Amino acid sequence: MDAAKELGKAAAEEVKAVLAKPFTVHTAFADARGDGKHKRIYGFVTTADGDDLSERLIRLGLARAFGVYRETPNKMVAGDYRAFLQDVELQAAKRGVGAWAKTNWDRLPAERQVERQENAELSLATASSKLPPGTRINPNTAPRDQLMRLPGVGEVTANRIIEARPFKDVQGLRNVEGIGPKTFERIAPFLRIP
Repeated sequence: MDAAKELGKAAAEEVKAVLAKPFTVHTAFADARGDGKHKRIYGFVTTADGDDLSERLIRLGLARAFGVYRETPNKMVAGDYRAFLQDVELQAAKRGVGAWAKTNWDRLPAERQVERQENAELSLATASSKLPPGTRINPNTAPRDQLMRLPGVGEVTANRIIEARPFKDVQGLRNVEGIGPKTFERIAPFLRIP
């Protein structure tokens, strides 16, 4: 916990220093897909040096490449931007900077196994939160939490479904990364696009 707080402070200081100089904010608006009361605003910050702030923080090991992505101001599509930031994250890990300097690589497999076990136990505990048979949701409008109730769909895949919207038909979900033939077969009975 102390390490996380320390890294949070370092990230805040980096952002403060970078934003002390002129910077540009590019915004993209979208509805919250399934919750008409809320709108999403995606923000991209370009520093005075022309750097993407997200990339900079990830490169320094002060942020991770997680979340929902959107097409960038320079027209990089969401999936490509996600993959690019994941590559930057791998470079930061290799250099051992930021959070990666605190990573015990020898203990990592055991720690990841514990994390997977905890997630499996959580899935069992929340199994009743899965959609009941006969329930149908519209993947174009369902909120993330409802998408996560589909069998075999976790947070990452739910976010990818949201990024790939809109779908013309249910078959379009086959193109979402993380939805293979077996997962599609499991979720198809719960989907409908009017």
